[in-house]
Amino acid sequence: MVAKENTPETSTELTRPELVPLDIARDLKSIADVELYFRSEGIDASDGSEITDGFAKLDNKERLVSVPLLVVDWAYFNSNEYAGAEVATIRLMTQPGEKFRISDGSTGLYRQLKDIEARRIEVGHQHPTQDLYVRQGLRVSRYWISTATGMTMTQQQADETPTGEKKAAATYYFDL
Repeated sequence: MVAKENTPETSTELTRPELVPLDIARDLKSIADVELYFRSEGIDASDGSEITDGFAKLDNKERLVSVPLLVVDWAYFNSNEYAGAEVATIRLMTQPGEKFRISDGSTGLYRQLKDIEARRIEVGHQHPTQDLYVRQGLRVSRYWISTATGMTMTQQQADETPTGEKKAAATYYFDL
């Protein structure tokens, strides 16, 4: 068997990235040491922003209640976290210019986006999952859920239920 010469045009092998020399790597004791080494070698440090969309993940939607915002765009995916249920990923910007990414699969934001998208498609909107200005930000509906049944409870039921048998819940909506 004759080995073929690998040229850049024909090679399918991955090239090994250049590593920090072993003698230098051993002497690195802090992030400041690493940054100093990179600067001395003319290597620009990266914060990973070249592979992100610039939108920070926001888990606490409460932060957006009554905060004017613009939904840049949204898309849907099936979430492993919620037994494969469809969830919306929403990229938005607040009035001061903060950029966030939130996810929602509830009867609130998710349902509103599905309805808005369907209506936009119906009327021939060119970009049905982009550009939604929400002047009042989010609003929230608070309620109780029975830990035994998973069902919502009236306030009276919640008042009569021991603390360990109920949990507080919230659904967020665009305040349109």
